[in-house]
Amino acid sequence: MAEIVITAAVTVLIEKLLSVDLKKLTRSEEIKSQLQNLKTNWELIEAVLADANEKHITNISVKKWLQELRHLAYDMEDVLDDMATETIRRKLKDESRVKVLKKITNFTSRNLMYGRKIRPKLDVITVKLNDLVNKKNLLGLDVNAKVESRSSYTTTSLVNESKVLGRENDKDALLEMLLGDESRNQDLSVLSIVGMGGMGKTTLAQVLYNNETVKDHFESMAWVCVSDDFDVLAISNEIYHSVTGENKTFANLNLLHEDLKEKLSNKRFLIVLDDAWSEDPKMWETLEQALVGAPGSKVIVTTRNAAVARAMNCAQYHELKDLSDEYALSLLANSALDEPNFDKHQSLISAARLIIKRCKGLPLALKAIGRVLNGKGTNVDEWEKVLDNKIWSSDDKSGILPALKLSYYDLPLHLKQLFAYCCLFPKDYKFNKNELVLLWMAEGFLNQQKGNMLMESVGFEYFEELQERSFFQQLTGKSEYEYTMHDLMHDLAISVAGDFFYFLDAKMDVNGRNEFFEKLKELHKSERLRTFLTVSFRSLYVLDNVLVDLLPQLQFMRVLSLI
Repeated sequence: MAEIVITAAVTVLIEKLLSVDLKKLTRSEEIKSQLQNLKTNWELIEAVLADANEKHITNISVKKWLQELRHLAYDMEDVLDDMATETIRRKLKDESRVKVLKKITNFTSRNLMYGRKIRPKLDVITVKLNDLVNKKNLLGLDVNAKVESRSSYTTTSLVNESKVLGRENDKDALLEMLLGDESRNQDLSVLSIVGMGGMGKTTLAQVLYNNETVKDHFESMAWVCVSDDFDVLAISNEIYHSVTGENKTFANLNLLHEDLKEKLSNKRFLIVLDDAWSEDPKMWETLEQALVGAPGSKVIVTTRNAAVARAMNCAQYHELKDLSDEYALSLLANSALDEPNFDKHQSLISAARLIIKRCKGLPLALKAIGRVLNGKGTNVDEWEKVLDNKIWSSDDKSGILPALKLSYYDLPLHLKQLFAYCCLFPKDYKFNKNELVLLWMAEGFLNQQKGNMLMESVGFEYFEELQERSFFQQLTGKSEYEYTMHDLMHDLAISVAGDFFYFLDAKMDVNGRNEFFEKLKELHKSERLRTFLTVSFRSLYVLDNVLVDLLPQLQFMRVLSLI
């Protein structure tokens, strides 16, 4: 998963190679030809990235190829940025010229000098890129490979309600929405359950679906796991089969919908659409035409994305929050010890509380850690070993990050890059929406053309989309611009970003000397450092050291923030 973000970098490179300003700068036929060849090779690389991103997990050679590619992509971007800077410099300088002849003479001279400077850099990149193109063929990377599906599982309506803890209030609120008198006069209304991956949306929908009062209230019921694509034909078929018990084949969607509409007519029905992703309202409108029953009919949709709920015209909206510490402890005890609580195991309480603190009330995380602990007994040392285990790192294989990964795969390409950037913030960091958008702008992530929209407006739009998809959480009781990330979302960002960032902490040693300053010296080796943020440390001494000693060496710096 850490290599997926390279796709965004390669796409940006190709866009820059198509730049009109770049073409004006490179009037030398030799350089123009070289850039055209580079563009062709980057496009060949881009075509096999989907396959490479699938294979790198099990194929060490592919993983190494992607790592080399990432480094080269950044080198290439640095050269293109140099050329873009030169273009701007010339424009500003030429605007101050008066004599046309002088402008032409200076342009020719500058062009020759700049060509001599940039050509060796392009030569090096060309050789390395040619090598990577040849290697892709040897590795058997396929242009026609399919991108990993967002979801590799399906769900059913069955549930073990004894294992569901801490959702009584949510259940009661949703039951009132389903059965309440207020909405019974509507022919059909849609109720959404929204929350980040692993929050328990499907489980809660299963509990509602199997509730005896709900079963008595609705005459027809159907459960459909939507998952990957909102396939109206497939969903309609599943609803038809659930409602009628018949495995009937239809020649087309119209005939199926006519029959389904007839079967649902005059019946109060409940349909659950679990794990919906599509934001296309047309898909829902097509399906909805067949869902005509008696007043009080309901559709429950579970989704990670609030935009999906809007596309389906949800009349009622319920967002799942983290479990309280009390219920989190109960769920952990249930998963790890098959017991309702830790009353009989007081020696484990301290370790258990540390675990739930790290899981931040996410049911999926608590169950996953519980499975790891199950079978280890009640030995405190074994529990503490788990606390030190890499299961908490971005290399997690326990099932927590793979589940959250689905949300990441569903992001448009430009949002993948914006989310990965957030790995630069420490855990629990409270960031400002406006400041984050400015950082994205400085990094060059918001260059996509969106009509006449200002770059800041584009950034705010992208931010809102990430928030709706549960990647960001607004801080309650704070400014409308203050946000944070769930710890596991932060782990996901680190996993996606890979090894292209470095975080210096500011711990003090026994003599009171700040180790941060010693580590700061290591940055002198980072000649291509692009971003320097002091997000959790403030010092005038740091400011002096960075500006005086470090900054002059960092010609590729895009973001410097010392406040």
